[in-house]
Amino acid sequence: MELRRLPAKSLVLAALLIVFASLSLMPVFAAGSKAKTARDNKALPAVTITLTGKGITVMPQGLSAGDYRVIIKNATSGRRGLEIIGVDKATSPTVRYTKILKPGKSETFRWYFASGKTAYVRDLLSCTHDQRSCVVATFGQMSKAIDVN
Repeated sequence: MELRRLPAKSLVLAALLIVFASLSLMPVFAAGSKAKTARDNKALPAVTITLTGKGITVMPQGLSAGDYRVIIKNATSGRRGLEIIGVDKATSPTVRYTKILKPGKSETFRWYFASGKTAYVRDLLSCTHDQRSCVVATFGQMSKAIDVN
């Protein structure tokens, strides 16, 4: 039996075909994981942080440690977002920036409130995002500390 060598061009095309086929399946897997994450988040207790013309409100108050579904609402007349600073489950400092929200809009995400720690939120007026971080940010005057039991 004689082995024939495939031309390099054929091997490259076959490799590219495999890569493109696997990439085309990624949205299918990602959509399934997003749906699962959304269901998981709805099962969590909720905390609503509202930006108002007079400050930041947090409901309910007196949070216990744990994972929460955080709902950020912009009840001001201007475009605003929020920066939240806290400690994750591994006790590492963590920061999250929301999108800049139009008046009346909201954003929801998952957040861990660590036992005996304080999370800090502050008014975000503008943000140049770089993946999940904010490279250049402008902050307003409003801020609030959230004490966790």
